[in-house]
Amino acid sequence: MVPRGAGMAWNMPPSGYSLVNTGYGALHIHDDFAPLVRALTSPSKVQDTPLLRNALYVTQALKHSLLMGDFFHMGRVLYYGASIMGRKAGFRAGLSALDYRDQDLALAVRRGLVRPADAAWARGLVDWDGGPMSRQELLRQFTGANTGKMQDALYKDLITNLSPVAGKIRRGVQAVVDPSLGRYQRFLFDKLTRGMMAESLVNSYETMHAKNPRIGSQALADDIGRDVNNFFGNIGRQGLLKSRTWQDTARLFMLAPQWVEGLVRKEASFMGRVTGVSKGLDELGMGLREGMPVLGTTGAAVGRRLLFMFGLTQALNLISRHQFTWQNEEKEHRFDAFIPSFGGNKEGFWLSPMALWNEITHDLYRFSMSKPTFADAVDQVAANKESPIFRALAIMATGRTGMGEITTTTGGRIQEAAKAAIPMPITFGRYLQAAGHAAAPGVIPPNQPGATERQFYGTLGVKVEPQTTATSEVGRLARDWMKAEGLEKTSGWQQQQTDESSYTKLRRALQMGDERGAARLFKSLTTNRSEADVIKAMTSWAKKGFTTTQHEAAFRDSLTAGQDRMYEAAMDAKADLLDRFHSFLNRQP
Repeated sequence: MVPRGAGMAWNMPPSGYSLVNTGYGALHIHDDFAPLVRALTSPSKVQDTPLLRNALYVTQALKHSLLMGDFFHMGRVLYYGASIMGRKAGFRAGLSALDYRDQDLALAVRRGLVRPADAAWARGLVDWDGGPMSRQELLRQFTGANTGKMQDALYKDLITNLSPVAGKIRRGVQAVVDPSLGRYQRFLFDKLTRGMMAESLVNSYETMHAKNPRIGSQALADDIGRDVNNFFGNIGRQGLLKSRTWQDTARLFMLAPQWVEGLVRKEASFMGRVTGVSKGLDELGMGLREGMPVLGTTGAAVGRRLLFMFGLTQALNLISRHQFTWQNEEKEHRFDAFIPSFGGNKEGFWLSPMALWNEITHDLYRFSMSKPTFADAVDQVAANKESPIFRALAIMATGRTGMGEITTTTGGRIQEAAKAAIPMPITFGRYLQAAGHAAAPGVIPPNQPGATERQFYGTLGVKVEPQTTATSEVGRLARDWMKAEGLEKTSGWQQQQTDESSYTKLRRALQMGDERGAARLFKSLTTNRSEADVIKAMTSWAKKGFTTTQHEAAFRDSLTAGQDRMYEAAMDAKADLLDRFHSFLNRQP
């Protein structure tokens, strides 16, 4: 950077330098760094464009509603801190060290703003190359760590210049959100997360510096700072999107782009370090961690917790199924523990050892087991991270819902787009729907089976997947067997679920106990066919097997003992559903 100098025209930069307007004045910046400085200092073109600015606010407001009372995120922050610090995990001491100057700590303690133990922690001494320094001073050495206010916090109102109508909407949203949930989210992002990050930085430095005293303190601190940023999804301007314009654009399309990028970076770093790829790149001079501990903060923390989760899932599966996870009959769940439902009389849930600390990897693995190609799995993972407004626009443009269902009418597209654009809060939505169905079963449909229990785990920050029904699982086994035997059509056609009424949807409504939905579907099905035809089709489905008449015996002979028991359970479930159908018919006027 070249300052203004005598004898040099300010508007004529010297050779090799460019004049860059930083927003705080114009500076001459070396050509090698000018593009980066422009990206970091230029204002957002999204917020300079009225239409995009208001669209961004609408997107942020929808995030407020979708993630209202975001307890899942709190659970994850606590788990992340514990994975780095173990039993020493905390946030109050780190927050005190960040928010108070050393000379103010004593006064803060006297006024009850800071606990004496937290002040003592902040003033405690640690080793540094130039001599001992306090932990509070140490935190200032993590120059790349983003322990300021969260840049991608989901409650943030990033719009400052709204239209009059949008301004009124903003004030209305804030009037509802701020009294309770707004305070909670500010605590979550600006206190808990920041304090947890601060203590994670210090704890990692003290641990690794003691084990690697020959590594330069500043280089070690920089490496730890990058890892902790990724761990907590607070990568700021250190991510791929450095300009305000691109960051705001990403927020239009995704719920929390920097959080997701942090997850991807963390998991990619872990895989690179445990496989040796990261070390190999460093030896070739192509990496960022030359001379650093092989595993670093990310490798050590994730590695320890994966081992812990592997042991936990084995213990849970031994309790629930009396066998190790690799003995599960369900091939896509050979690593997962089975957790029974609360009542124990219906399908339970699967807990993967990767679900907490390798979320993206787990989702890719899970979807790749059920999707036709790996590209489809990547597409599904990306779709799950879309912002409400972008998802609604995508439904209107393509007719395809988030569940892959094709809408066949304009009215259907509008209805599905509205559901996506005005989402029910994740944390409370399932509970509210269950309560609403109990109060007005003829008006509000029930949740999908297991949805309320799954939400309970999500509230604790634990991601579980619902167990497929015996009927669905045996159906998958049948399709795999038919394909392996060369009996399944594999080209020339592809099944595609649409929003039109079908026997599958009628059976699903009956299974859920959705009387109103079943009645609507039954009425639609009997528009172009007789009731006798519908009854015949439902009866045929319940009594037939899973392949064809001539191949069913061979298919069943191929099953293991456990799979054969599942086959029996599936046939019993089909018979039970047929009984529900006949009871449903008896209740119809």
